[in-house]
Amino acid sequence: MQLQDLANLAASVSSVAVILSLIYLAIQVRQNTASIRTETFARALERVSAMQSVLFENGDLARLQAQGVLDPSKLTREERLQLTWWLSEAFGAFEFMFRTRSGTDGRPPLPGGFRSPGCRPGGTRDRLHSPQALPRS
Repeated sequence: MQLQDLANLAASVSSVAVILSLIYLAIQVRQNTASIRTETFARALERVSAMQSVLFENGDLARLQAQGVLDPSKLTREERLQLTWWLSEAFGAFEFMFRTRSGTDGRPPLPGGFRSPGCRPGGTRDRLHSPQALPRS
């Protein structure tokens, strides 16, 4: 066996080793991504659970949410602000869970985007956020 033959054999073996290591790396990255996605979703579920606990323990917040969903025009300006922040938190948690589960990282999940409660696709706002809907002090 000549030196050139040994060099060719070594090049072939190293090429196979590189290909095998790339396959192994791809498998590891896929498993790690799935693990991180599962952990992130679990944290989002904990966030929703904490929000539900607060709603259960705080009767005023539960009343505020129920009244705001049925007829937001009966809420005071401060109550609307509280409800807006509460719903922003809730919709943010659900949107985060949706994006985590569907793998749409960074892309809007709905046509036109859905960013906050009271926001229609295309960015128009409904009466909950309208300045005309707020009672004058």
